[in-house]
Parts: sequence; structure tokens; C-alpha cells
Amino acid sequence: MKLKALFLLAISGASQLVSANEAPCNNTTDASTLLRSVIDSLGGFEALQAVQRLVFKAEGIYRSQTLTQNYNLYHSDQSVAEAGSEILSFDFSSGFRARIDRYYRYNDYWIWAQPGLEPSMNYTIVLKDGKDGYACFTKGQNSFFVNDPTQTLGYNHFTILELDNFGLSLIVNATSHRPYKIRSLETHATYGNVTNDLLLSNYSTVGFDDESTFSLQLPYRLQTIFNSTDVLEDVKLDSISINPPFQTGFFDPVLPAEDTSSPQAPKQNPLYPRSEVHEYFEAGLWGGPFESFFNTSAVVVTHPIPDVPQIMAVYVGYADYVQLVLNFTDGVLITDAAPHRSRILIQWVKEMFNKTVTHIVPSHHHRDHAGGVPDYVKAGATLVVPDVAKRFYSSINNGHVKFATYNESNPFVLKDENIQFRSLWRDENPHARDWSYGIATSACPAEDEAVVAFVADVWSPDPDDGGMGDAVRFDIGYARQWLDAAVDDGLPREAVVVGAHGGNTTIDKLESLIAITGYEYPDLGTKHWKAGGALCAHQRP
Repeated sequence: MKLKALFLLAISGASQLVSANEAPCNNTTDASTLLRSVIDSLGGFEALQAVQRLVFKAEGIYRSQTLTQNYNLYHSDQSVAEAGSEILSFDFSSGFRARIDRYYRYNDYWIWAQPGLEPSMNYTIVLKDGKDGYACFTKGQNSFFVNDPTQTLGYNHFTILELDNFGLSLIVNATSHRPYKIRSLETHATYGNVTNDLLLSNYSTVGFDDESTFSLQLPYRLQTIFNSTDVLEDVKLDSISINPPFQTGFFDPVLPAEDTSSPQAPKQNPLYPRSEVHEYFEAGLWGGPFESFFNTSAVVVTHPIPDVPQIMAVYVGYADYVQLVLNFTDGVLITDAAPHRSRILIQWVKEMFNKTVTHIVPSHHHRDHAGGVPDYVKAGATLVVPDVAKRFYSSINNGHVKFATYNESNPFVLKDENIQFRSLWRDENPHARDWSYGIATSACPAEDEAVVAFVADVWSPDPDDGGMGDAVRFDIGYARQWLDAAVDDGLPREAVVVGAHGGNTTIDKLESLIAITGYEYPDLGTKHWKAGGALCAHQRP
């Protein structure tokens, strides 16, 4: 009964935390009085207690936005669910059970995951609270990391996060006393201390489906708003049903006969805060706790330039996420910062080279490329980013960040007696406002010596498929924009490209991309490089 009351108050907007503090809320109203006013505004205590079942249906408007996969740095501008529907069902008759039926279509940004944007996401999750609780997909799934999203996921790869004492607070409309916002205070690895609000509006009277004479005032518009700015979810309810009948087994985790998975008890993992899991799950990017599967023994190294062992292409576990690791005399530089791989690579660098990571260079701010930045910063690394991105990262590690910034006319350059690295940014970029690419080569390359270019999300090399496989997952315009920049910078035509993503290997020749795009690329060599000055002192662009 306690959980039922808490949920009803929370879903209608009145958290039990309102009454937890008897200190005055303002000069005239204490918490207990305010709570009674909230309950009365919704329809009264007896009406709330009479609720056994609830169904919220949004048949016309279910939209969602991503928090960390946007073009711009400081506001959400990229949708996840462009259009869709949602049904939320709850049963309090025996503990607490819930079911989410959700259908939606992605917008064209997500062609990197599903080139045809098909099939649309169409899945069902059932949930149960308590020590024997579970969260189980009984139809479909919402993961990009599978070839067929219509395949039922079951219990596998899903960790339930138990909410410690709910951690919610309530903002009440001062006039109507109806709940206005349910607020969760969260700590985000990149943004620091943030708010995550469920904003409730468009209240209307809802009668009970049974013969009860009760009615409640409930909201028909639900918005999830991050830091009082970004609308991450917008739901317009078409109907609300109180105490409707449910078919037998409606909330049961019924799985295909061949599925032998079993439920997992609710748990929290301090390495995976709610803010991260929620963002990744709602965007279809949640793949489970990475460090449960991999450690430093899973680090795989390739040398794009065999004669320069200090330049390494590295991945952890599987080859669809690759980074450059450059072993300088005084420390190690790493390009990109995938979340959770970061801690593994920090330890690997220590074990392999007896060094620390001194520089971390994210290609852009998207979560899969920058989510591990806080780990590197806490470990003492200098964060190398374009000037435009400095404010974005300024809350990491409570603001204690060592920055090395650069701009279009002054690229970042790091060099020792063996190798050199440069990171390059332009004011107009493909994919993200702060997108950059890097090059690595020897300290003074000869005219015919190889140069390595590291790129993320403008081309995903897949030489095992003639270079074509993953390349078509992107708007080819992204690749041509980068090639325009590469020509302007003087990138040699014989360069080797390491892609952050790709096929079984993400290393290919620039010539392959030139062939895919039909780009008229000039015959450039190392002597033609211009950005940040010549690659070698005796060379003149």
C-alpha cells in the first residue's frame, strides 16, 4: 500500500517528500498543510486510495529528443522519436507492476544505425518492483546494437536500477495547488549537478471506469525537461483510464520458448548513474555495463604505420569503436573518449608503458565519443578541445579541468623527437559544432611517408566490404565536407584513415573514400601539408 500511495502521488505530481520536512515552505504554509492541499486539488485522499489500476494512452503525440547526440553544444536539437505513440499501464493490486507499449519512428539522423530507418521501434516492457523484481522486453527491443530490433530481448542485457528513497521533490502551482513539476536532482558526469523535471499540465477531470463515484484531476500533457531548458520528451495523452480491466497475464514476462534468460534483482551501480542510463536507454544506445564484459586483457592494438610503433589504433573488446593511442616520450595522448572504455585504457596505459594519459582529444561532444572525458580529466589528463567547446566541458570534475584549446587558424600541435599529432577544427563542420579530426605521423616525415588521419562519424571504413559497407550508413555529404577540409589542410592522398567506427576493421586508405564519393582529390603529399605549419621544418607547403 505504501508503494502504491507513493506512486500515485508521484505520477500525479505529489511526491511523499513534500511531507517529509515540517519546516515552513513559505511564510504562511507548512509542508503538511501544502500536502493536504495538493491531495485535495487532485480529488481527495479517498479517491487516490481507490485507484487500483491506471492506463495512460498517447496515440497521436509521443516525441523525444536526445541530450548528447546534438549538432549544437548547449541545446538539444536532434529528435529520437520523430513521431509515435505510447501506452503506460499500472497495476497496484499486488505490489507494483507496470507495462510500457511504445511505437515510434526515428528521424533521418539515425541512419548511421538503421540505414533505411526501418523497422520502426515497436516494443513492450513489463516491470515489477521488489527484491524479485524485473524489467523484461516481451516484444521487440529499442537497441541500435542488434540487426533485428523486432527480435524479443527478454531479460538479457538489462540492469534494473532501484531508486533509493525515490529522491524526488515537488513544485506546486501556488494558485491551484496542483503538482507542476516532479524534480529529480542528478549528478551528470559532464554537466555536473543538474535537474530533470517531469512537467505536468493540461489537467482535466477523469472518472473511474468502474461504478465508483470518485474522480481525479490528472494531467494530459507530460514533458521531461532537462536543466529547465531542453525538452527531452513530450507526450500528449488522448485518454486516461482509472481501474480498467486487464487481461490475465497482461503484466507477465512471457518469452519465446527458446529464451532461457532469467530475471535480475534490482541493483544500482555507482559507475552507471541514473542520468546516464536513462539518456542512453531512451536514445536506444544502452548496451549494458561495459566493464562487466571487458578489462585490460581485451585491448587490441594495430599499427597503422608499421615503421612508427608509437602510433597505435586501439580498441577494447570489439572493433566498432577505435581510438588512436600515441606514445610520446613524456606521456600518452588518446583520441576520443568512449565512456567506460576510458577507465580500462587509463589502466592499460599504466600497465603497458608505465605512463599516464597526459592528453585526451575528443573528436566531438557526442556521448559515445566524449562520455569518458571525466575519467581522463580526473586522472590528470589535459583536455584538448576547440575554443567553442570549452564551456561545454567546464563543469567536469567540479570545474577542475586543465584545458588546451585551439581554433581554426591555430590547430593543436603536440610533437616530440619521434612523432607528432595535430587536431583541426573549422567553424562550419559536418555532424557536430565542435567536430574535429586529427592526424598523426613521424616527427619529420619524408615526402612518401605515411600519415594517419583519425575521423569519427563522417566515414566508417569497412575494407572487408570493399569500403562500401558502413560508408553508406552516412550522408555522403558528411564525407565530402571532410574531404574539402582535408584538401584545404593538405592531407596527403596516400594517407591511412582510422575511423572511430566501421566494420571488422576501421582502418582503410583515403583512396577508398575518394573512390566511394567520386571526389576529385588532388595528388597531395606530405610536403603540401599547411594546417599548423609544415610537417617537417625543411618542407614548405
